[in-house]
Amino acid sequence: MVSKKQTSLLSSLIASFFIVLRRSILLIFTPYKTMRRISAEKDYLQLFWIAMFVLLYFLIIGFVKILTFLVLFLGTVAVMYAIGRGWKKPVNLSNILFSFSYGLLPTTIWFYLSLALFYLLPPPRTSSLQGKIFSVLYVSFSLSLLLWKLILTYLAIRFSLKLGFYSTMFTLILYILCILAIGYFGFTLSISKVPFI
Repeated sequence: MVSKKQTSLLSSLIASFFIVLRRSILLIFTPYKTMRRISAEKDYLQLFWIAMFVLLYFLIIGFVKILTFLVLFLGTVAVMYAIGRGWKKPVNLSNILFSFSYGLLPTTIWFYLSLALFYLLPPPRTSSLQGKIFSVLYVSFSLSLLLWKLILTYLAIRFSLKLGFYSTMFTLILYILCILAIGYFGFTLSISKVPFI
């Protein structure tokens, strides 16, 4: 016999899953409005679904790299919290956590797509017309996801830290420089070619 508490938890989990799915789609079409709502979110079950989606990827490729992801993600949250305090703004840690968790969506899609293509069309790929068309489509899709990632990161910083345009841009540029430095060291040390962040 299923208790009322278990039924309530199950229905909350299902509802949170559909909220995450809906907001993921809305982040494509109305990122500004959606990220504003996400930054004020308090339903931690949504973070559970995002974490499960990311964790599934690491279970497929190798669980060891999850430590690198956790360090990068928690480091991002900590740095953003410190920056918000540095700007003398009222910073709420859960706002940062929700905003940057949903900001993982383009990254996760790109990594899943790259993994699927690695198995469906393993390298080396030919220099034929089909190979060139595939490369152009893959690079175009990757660039569009990168642009979407930059937009979501900008909005995550703006809404979670409650900064103005120039302060947000300064913080975003600083964050990008940090990620580039981390990516370079990760590549040279053979930890990861692209940081999962």
